[in-house]
Amino acid sequence: MMKKYVGKKLLVTTLAATLALSAIPNVFKTASAVSGLPEGATIGESIYENDFSASSTLNGWTTDGMGTGWQWNANLGSVKLQDDGLRIAAEKGTKTVALPALGTIDYAYTATIKVLGEGGSFGLLADMKNPATETENALHALVYVGNTTEYGVYHYNRVGEMHYTQKYDNPVKLLGKEIAQGNTYTLSLYCIEGTSYFYINGAFVSSNELYAGTSGFDAVGVYASETEILVTSVEVKKVTVEGLSYAMSFDGATVRYADKDGYTEGESSSGLRFVATVDKTDDDYKKAVQGGTYSTDDQKVKFGMLLVPEDLLSDGEYLTKDTPWALDVPLTKIASQTEDAITFTLSLLDIPKEYLTRYITARMYMKINEGGEWKYVYSRTSLSRSMVDVGNKFYEDTKDEVVRARLDKIFTDCAEYYGGTAARVTFSLFSDFHYIEGTYMSSMADMQAILDKAYENKVDFIMHGGDFCNNYKGSPELFQTYLQNNYDMPAYGIYGNHELESGGNSMQLVTPLLTNRNDEVVWGTADGKIGDGSIGYYYFDVNGIRMICTDTNYSWNPTTQVWEHNYTASHNKPDGNEKGNALGPVQLAWLKEVLNDAADKKMSCVVLSHQTMISDWAYTPDGPAVRALFKEVNDRVPGTVLLAINGHLHTNHLVLEDGVLYLDMNTVRNGFWISGQEEYHYGNETFEIVRYNDDGSVKGTTTMLIDNLTQAKNTWFFADPMSAIVTVSSSGRVEIQGMETTWLAGIVPPNDGQNGVETKISSGVYDLRAY
Repeated sequence: MMKKYVGKKLLVTTLAATLALSAIPNVFKTASAVSGLPEGATIGESIYENDFSASSTLNGWTTDGMGTGWQWNANLGSVKLQDDGLRIAAEKGTKTVALPALGTIDYAYTATIKVLGEGGSFGLLADMKNPATETENALHALVYVGNTTEYGVYHYNRVGEMHYTQKYDNPVKLLGKEIAQGNTYTLSLYCIEGTSYFYINGAFVSSNELYAGTSGFDAVGVYASETEILVTSVEVKKVTVEGLSYAMSFDGATVRYADKDGYTEGESSSGLRFVATVDKTDDDYKKAVQGGTYSTDDQKVKFGMLLVPEDLLSDGEYLTKDTPWALDVPLTKIASQTEDAITFTLSLLDIPKEYLTRYITARMYMKINEGGEWKYVYSRTSLSRSMVDVGNKFYEDTKDEVVRARLDKIFTDCAEYYGGTAARVTFSLFSDFHYIEGTYMSSMADMQAILDKAYENKVDFIMHGGDFCNNYKGSPELFQTYLQNNYDMPAYGIYGNHELESGGNSMQLVTPLLTNRNDEVVWGTADGKIGDGSIGYYYFDVNGIRMICTDTNYSWNPTTQVWEHNYTASHNKPDGNEKGNALGPVQLAWLKEVLNDAADKKMSCVVLSHQTMISDWAYTPDGPAVRALFKEVNDRVPGTVLLAINGHLHTNHLVLEDGVLYLDMNTVRNGFWISGQEEYHYGNETFEIVRYNDDGSVKGTTTMLIDNLTQAKNTWFFADPMSAIVTVSSSGRVEIQGMETTWLAGIVPPNDGQNGVETKISSGVYDLRAY
């Protein structure tokens, strides 16, 4: 790669260093893509090895009482030690794992595996504190048998509420052969100081962040799902890391500007400010400063920061004191010091205009005087940021208009700066309200609470994700409350699979009730008008953001060879039809046209569907095609599709894939539902049901037992109505203000906390430009 020469003298004179304090979290990226194990990593002695010969034992392996290893969802699976190896079988719907217990979180785990099954997946599973109960939240490094093109290799981890996934979409190209029955593969997982590195047959796949592995104990093992494998050997080795310190970290960065926090530089002053922290319990630090308080004139240990423009580093090169043209800046002013930590800050001031968009890589170091020679210990990661990226993030975070005005001034004529020009929209979001008198708990009081919350948060509009009502024709009170809301808010929604289930609820009736702005949105018809209502998908633009509302109620009739919409009085595809819960080819073509039009106009999009598009819990057969379309458009114009929202599942998930955040929106009230199974009773708990006349006026109020609701015995309800406030910005920032509640009357479903069944909508702020 051609690099522009910048001399060290120029850096010293233009990046004059002074000290100040400020931080914005989560804005850094690693300096370069990981292409192998981290700097300083050494593979050491063996912790465990087994070739599973006839004389093998499984001593040292954790067990579930069968002496063979954990079996997760094991009624249909098994782990057996046989003469030719450790045979792991996992039938449909079963996930099985076998593993030894490790006493370290830094290790190299390698397994040789022969594929016996024709399909399913297998791999390595790590980052588990209790494999019997917490494997869902573990790190997965796995491959799909017989999948030669799409997503054949996975490496992912659920981290908090996020589910980071890295995928290698062509295993044949990676391995030189298909992942198929009869083949043997060597899988390796190197877990080193909070990061995992995954290899297949010696080929590096990807790295990923660990979640649970900080306790000094990690459960790791061989995993199988809906397949059968033979493990012929396992070896686990220790890993050590020399010359790096996990205890030194960067907490954030912000733009430095004039007349703030007591500084009096001219109004044109600009710069970057970093915050660096040292853990005083670090072994190297404790050896250098024996129980004393650190001071900047201490002769035993000193701290500093190395800085260099990122484009001067070769791919995979680590920033050290020997890096050509690196600026070495001592950290001499302490921002704060506690019993456990020291915090330093560093500002780079008066950065010229040509540097505003250039990435500057920074790395902290500690040097220790050992017999008159200085030993360098580096922070584990190098972090890199440009002023314009930090400025964009800072603009989003601050509410101070004076600060925003100064940021605008600093980044005048900087094309990469969104700042005050960023398009942004804030909306209220809820899904699966399921309003129907006498069936579920959803009420007009719940609807009004959602509207009140939306108004208090000054949203631009309110939106639902389908299954709003199970009987549109018989619920005029709902549409008076929602569409004719007392705040005059624009209201939008989409088709769920229950919109037409009651008699007389045709598309001609329901489609006009999806929004109170149906003359202003662009429908998927030839002229963009609502017409007879037989097309229920549309889009609208607000504040420079495009909102796309789809309809996943199409299916293929193999007899007539026609794609059909769900019929009246149905909540599913017509009998005999195939590929239900789809968009169908006509809508897919429309979606592609709408997205490409947005890309041409440099608009960011939010896509709403009732059925999910993401593979991790896919229900629509069009999911792969839609995700491929998102990727195609985003590759052409990054940031075109930022957020995809679905309802339907009554669960809570967040997944990030190819720069798109997928939000599985939890239900308003009906937290968990089991069809046709009476699981429990609410006892004496009551519910106030309001009955309405055909014109929407109140007929009367009745207090009834919750058990008398027709679906009460099959449904676990939330104690409060759930909705979220979502803000999307063309800068790539998505902010979700979720909420938490409890299970009504303290009655908890048996799968509480599993597969997204939980009493909350996750909150978070996501900077999608980082992906």
